[in-house]
Amino acid sequence: LKDKNSIPLLRNYLEKYPDTPYANRIYALLAAGYFYEEKYDEALALFNSAQLDLLGNEERDDMTYLLATCYLKTGNVKEAAIWFETLKASSKKYDNDCAYYISYIRYTQKRYDEALKGFLPLQDNPKYKALVPYYIAEIYAIRKNYDKAEIVAQNYLSAYPQNEHAAEMYRILGDASY
Repeated sequence: LKDKNSIPLLRNYLEKYPDTPYANRIYALLAAGYFYEEKYDEALALFNSAQLDLLGNEERDDMTYLLATCYLKTGNVKEAAIWFETLKASSKKYDNDCAYYISYIRYTQKRYDEALKGFLPLQDNPKYKALVPYYIAEIYAIRKNYDKAEIVAQNYLSAYPQNEHAAEMYRILGDASY
């Protein structure tokens, strides 16, 4: 799917065999191809024309994750949250990824208690341990829980002094100290 020739190959196959029983799967694969090319609107159109529920369980979950991510990338956070929640309820494979994105969406919606509840269990997850403390510290600072914000910020700066969020953590640390 990440090969530059995948989309033309899949389209040519559909043109040659329009009545193939694999058409639904090919539409989903085309959507994934567009996703990997960062053409999210095209991907969404194809994902929505495919019947993802007819795919095998693992492939359905993979495509649902890409669909939810497309919605997030195009700014439709409400639809993204619905799909991440749906996937979280049905698949263990994407449990942590869905928890992170749902928490991130709740954070952007200023639903801080829900976001914090989702972020806290992800602190030790290798994939998210450099991201999650940033949001946790922000939420603590917003909630004026400065003691906790200071601890999270100090720990973060000790572990990731050169991270892109370091400047913001120094700001939180300064606010908390003040």
